[in-house]
Amino acid sequence: MSRIDTTTPQPQGLAALTETPFTANLMLGEMASQVTQEMMDFAQRRMKAQAEFVASLPLGDIKGLMEAQFRFLEQASRDYAEEIGHVADVVRKAGEIRDARR
Repeated sequence: MSRIDTTTPQPQGLAALTETPFTANLMLGEMASQVTQEMMDFAQRRMKAQAEFVASLPLGDIKGLMEAQFRFLEQASRDYAEEIGHVADVVRKAGEIRDARR
């Protein structure tokens, strides 16, 4: 009977998963988790901005109301455009981590 001795220790726990067919699933799960966290943070910031906007509306001043609405929409548009960049960075960094693990 032959016996094969391994000189390197076998990974255990999470480290073992990175050496199996589940590696891709683990990495995609990590990326999805990071993107979800970024989107939840963004949603929180937008809800706070919306609440602050509503609280600051000038009552009885139609011109002021319209100007405030335009400013809010301009800022929201900038925030959404910036968020696309943040999410792209999260995905890029997750890809770099994945490549470094190989």
